[in-house]
Amino acid sequence: MKIYLFAVLLCMTQILYPSNDDIFERAGEKAFNVASFLNSIGDDTKAGYALNLLEILGSIDLLEFDSALFSGNLDCSMELLAKKSLPDSIFVKYLLDYRIFFEPPSSYKQLLKEFFESETAISEDAITTARVINDWTRSSLLTDSFNLLGPGRSVMRIFYEKSATERETNIFIVAALRSLGFPSRLVFLPAGTKIEKSYEWIEIYVPNSWVPFYPDDASFSGDFTYPDEKYGVSAVYAFGAGEIEMLTENYALTGTVQVEPDSFSTDVCDYSIGIVCGGAIKVFDYFDFPDEADELFSARLGRGEYLFVTGLRDESGSAAVNMFTFDVEPGETVKMALEQPEFPVIRETDELPPQIFERLSALSLETPCVIICGDVESEPFERMLEIITLEAENVRIYLPDPVLFHSLEQEEYELLIGTDIETPLIVGLSSDPEKCFVRTGFNLGIGEKLREWIKTLREENR
Repeated sequence: MKIYLFAVLLCMTQILYPSNDDIFERAGEKAFNVASFLNSIGDDTKAGYALNLLEILGSIDLLEFDSALFSGNLDCSMELLAKKSLPDSIFVKYLLDYRIFFEPPSSYKQLLKEFFESETAISEDAITTARVINDWTRSSLLTDSFNLLGPGRSVMRIFYEKSATERETNIFIVAALRSLGFPSRLVFLPAGTKIEKSYEWIEIYVPNSWVPFYPDDASFSGDFTYPDEKYGVSAVYAFGAGEIEMLTENYALTGTVQVEPDSFSTDVCDYSIGIVCGGAIKVFDYFDFPDEADELFSARLGRGEYLFVTGLRDESGSAAVNMFTFDVEPGETVKMALEQPEFPVIRETDELPPQIFERLSALSLETPCVIICGDVESEPFERMLEIITLEAENVRIYLPDPVLFHSLEQEEYELLIGTDIETPLIVGLSSDPEKCFVRTGFNLGIGEKLREWIKTLREENR
C-alpha cells in the first residue's frame, strides 16, 4: 500500500496545487480508497479539482470517504463549471464543495438540479433563481420550530422528508443554488445590537461580487443595510469550505476593538469578546484570537455595547474572571488592556443570603450537600461536580434539574433556594447548616475551597 500511495502522490504532483501528504494522513485507513479513486481519474483538470475538494474536506469526511458520493458531486460540479466562467477559488469553495455547514454529506447535486430544472422556471439570474427555490421551500417544506446547533439531517433527507428547521431550510436553498451552478454560502449574525436575536441569510456570487439574499423577506435581497436596520449588526461572518470570512464592514458602519498583548510575566490571561443575547453571553468564538499572548488582537464591530471577559486559572484549576462592558462607535478604536483578575476569596457564611438559613429548617439534611443554582452546564460546575464525584461519594447534590441527577425534587429545591436569590450561586454545607461556604456572582473559583470542605466533612463523619 505504501508503494501504491507513493506512486499516486508522485504522478499527482504534476497536476495539483495542494499538498497531498495531509490528505492521505487525515484519511487514515481510507487513504487507499482515496488513492484508488484519484488513480482512476484520467482527466488532469478533474483530478486537480478532486484534490482541491479533498483538501477542504474535514477529517471526518476523509475518514469516512465514500467514492460514490464524492464522484457524484464532483461530476455534477464539473458539468456546471463547463457552462460558467468562475474564479477557481469561488468554484472550489462555494460550488464544488458539497458540505454547506455541518450537515451530513449527501450526493444531492444531480437530484436537485434535475428536480428544479423540471419542476420550476429556473432563470439565468441568480437572485431570480433564489426566489423560485425559496418560494418552493416555503410551500413544500414543513417548518420545524426547533433549531439544532448543527442540523442532523442531510440535504437529501430534507428533500425527501419535506421538513426542515429554519437553518436547514437555508442550507437547502444554498445546496439547490449550488446544484444549479450558482456559488452561494451561509451568512450569520450571531446576535443583534438592537434585537437580542441571531439571524441567518444567504449570499450568492454574481460576476465579481457577492449579494445578499434574505429568505425571510426576499424583497430586501441585494440590500446590504437590511440586517442592520432590522436587528442591529454586531458582527457578520460567512461560512464556506470549513472557513470563516468576516463580512461586518459590508453590512454596517464599524469601529475597531483592539486587545493589547498579555504583559503578565508568569500567568497567561485568556480573554473573549461577546454580547448579551437572550439573557446569556454570546461569545464571538469565530474571531481569530491570537494563540500567543504577545500578539495584538484587532476586530471590526458594528455600533453597540459589548462584553470583554478576561480569565486566569491557578495551579489547582480555580478560575478568576473579570467582565465589563464597552461601547463601539463607527470610525473609532477601542483599546482594551488585559488586567490580571484577582482570585476570589471565598469566605464562610457571611456571603450566604439569609433566606437560605430560613429555609434549611424545612429540609432533613441526612447527608452533607452541595446546592447549585445557575448554569449547570458551565465549566466551573462540571469541574466542581468532578471534584465531588472523585472525593466525596456521600455528598448530596442539589440543583434545578432533578431529571439530570435524580437528587432533589423540584418543589424541594424551590423551597430551599426560591427565585429571589442572585445566581449563579454555589453553596457547600454539612449536616450542620452553620458550617458552610458559599460563592455568588460570576467568579466561581471554588476548587480548592471545595476540597477543604470535603476534607472537613470526612473528619466530621468519622
